[in-house]
Amino acid sequence: MDLEDAGCRFRHLVRDRDGKYPAMIDTILADAGIETVLTGVRMPRMN
Repeated sequence: MDLEDAGCRFRHLVRDRDGKYPAMIDTILADAGIETVLTGVRMPRMN
């Protein structure tokens, strides 16, 4: 899905610290102008 086709602008992505997200994802999102915000360590209720 192309984010620009959604008709709105995303500024933040809140995600957990799972190892399945490589650092490359944060780089791609930063290039699109989206800041990645990580949840706290061992705080499942923050999701």
